[in-house]
Amino acid sequence: MQETNEHLKREVGVWGLSANLVNIMIGAGIFALPAIVAAGLGTSSIYAYLFCGLLITLVMLCFAEIGSKVTTSGGAYTYIESSFGPYFGFLTVILFVLSALSADGAVANALVDVLGSIFPFFKSDYARTSVFVILFAGLGYINVRGIKEGMVLVKTITLTKLIPLLLLVFFSWGHVSFDNLIINSTPTISEVGAISLILFFAFQGA
Repeated sequence: MQETNEHLKREVGVWGLSANLVNIMIGAGIFALPAIVAAGLGTSSIYAYLFCGLLITLVMLCFAEIGSKVTTSGGAYTYIESSFGPYFGFLTVILFVLSALSADGAVANALVDVLGSIFPFFKSDYARTSVFVILFAGLGYINVRGIKEGMVLVKTITLTKLIPLLLLVFFSWGHVSFDNLIINSTPTISEVGAISLILFFAFQGA
């Protein structure tokens, strides 16, 4: 494949890239999905986490392999287009758009549910709709403004995710009971698969 000189601006920086990677790995789903997984499998939840970890490792190995061969920008779209042609590249973009819309909608809905559990006002349809409009309009505005403003937002969101997680680990460590970690029963493959489908959403960084 012929290499191209795209003259891309290097505005992200090391800290911006690092924050973006952490932000992706610690997706918003991490605050809601563990409770769903625990409710479904109990102490056997570790099986679902290990299974999802194996799946995402295989996916990343595929990306690492093809990323070493295709050097142009574009991510998965470029990889698939280079391997299978423009039609499949087009399908990839469509699927990515639909997936991103679904994931963003699910995370935003979970956010409002969490707010509603603390402040009952957010349980109303009017408040929910208002939060959606303000949230996505604000993100769209920052995206239009440029990469610098976007990286400031990414760094802020990353800290907003990391701080409560670190505080949770710090203040709750003394309350961990190993009796609660004993696996009393082994779930069926279908049960692990069903919960893993939900948990994989978090492993994608959503």
